[in-house]
Amino acid sequence: MLTSCLLVTGFCVASSGASTKAKLVSYNIGIITSSTGSGATTLSVNVPTMNAWARSVNAVGGIKHHKVKIFLAQDSDAASALTAVQNLVKSDHIVALFDNSSEDYAFQTYVDSIKLPVVGTLFNGALYGKDNNWHTTGSPTSNLGVNLLTVIQKAGKSKIAALYCAEYAACNVVNQLFGPYLSSTGTSLSYVASISGTAPNYAAQCLAAQQAGAQALVVFEPGQIGQKVMDNCAAQGYTPLFVSTSSLAVPAWLNDASLNGAELFSADIPDFVSSTPATKAEFAALGKYEPTVLTSQYFSEEVPNTWISGKMLQLAMTNGNLGNHPTMGAVAKGFNTFKNETFGGMAPPLTIKNGTSVIPSCVFTEVISSGHWTLNNGLNLSCPSS
Repeated sequence: MLTSCLLVTGFCVASSGASTKAKLVSYNIGIITSSTGSGATTLSVNVPTMNAWARSVNAVGGIKHHKVKIFLAQDSDAASALTAVQNLVKSDHIVALFDNSSEDYAFQTYVDSIKLPVVGTLFNGALYGKDNNWHTTGSPTSNLGVNLLTVIQKAGKSKIAALYCAEYAACNVVNQLFGPYLSSTGTSLSYVASISGTAPNYAAQCLAAQQAGAQALVVFEPGQIGQKVMDNCAAQGYTPLFVSTSSLAVPAWLNDASLNGAELFSADIPDFVSSTPATKAEFAALGKYEPTVLTSQYFSEEVPNTWISGKMLQLAMTNGNLGNHPTMGAVAKGFNTFKNETFGGMAPPLTIKNGTSVIPSCVFTEVISSGHWTLNNGLNLSCPSS
């Protein structure tokens, strides 16, 4: 477990009266991220994106004159994840946590016991929508199944193959995700199997899915692994509709003929949109403070998801009136002020009341077309049929 301060801001001093100066404390935010496993590379953009958000906030005076400090901790398994979060709380005195860990169940009980507010993204989001201390930026993981099935249904497909990661037990949730919505969307699971991110190829799974009659393929593995699956399937003459969440997509998908026509959904505004006032601010901050994010081979929907997480923290800390004695409870109070908040159109309308997040299961949709991302429905949200 490694803990370090990413953003050193020094002291912020404010005047009080003619001659008295008071030192303003910083608002400390922790990041817990997994350093191993198939998701480590895809998630590598989260930390610099959060850092860019913090630096942009501090550049304009912080949150009510208080600077933001980001503290990073890494885990490699469940035990190290719990220890990492405990150290962030006890040693770094964080008042909120950005969850970028594949092992968050390991520290759920501890987080709940101290009521530590948590924000995070869809990629690692099993607790979002289930635990009131976890706040997500868009349609939570509990809606992942219906969001994927809605895309498949609207594409006119009905038989589905699903491949999930073998590395984590938490990945084995295909039936749980899809089961409640198969009937209402007129779809069925034809083939389900686990795959390893380090497997030499996936030809056997491709042939099994093809023999099962699957017309659409969903791969619950990030970035280059999903791409490799589709390349292997194409090599076997099997070209199903590839459907995914854009949190798993990477730029290399655009240049791969096997992925042309792939349909995706984004819980928040798609990562390639840079023309709105809110996304212009996002891209400007990234370009100034963390320019490598914009050119990273792992640039994905995790970038806007993470940026919006920062904006959520900023609003919660502003509305929570933390003052010079910031507490987790004050941050939680700030979250409860959210009412139909979209952060400039970057997210579906978010309302939080008594710790419970209310987010519609509506998403942005896009397709890969001739080497380009194309919006399916403009910047309008697509919602499941009632």
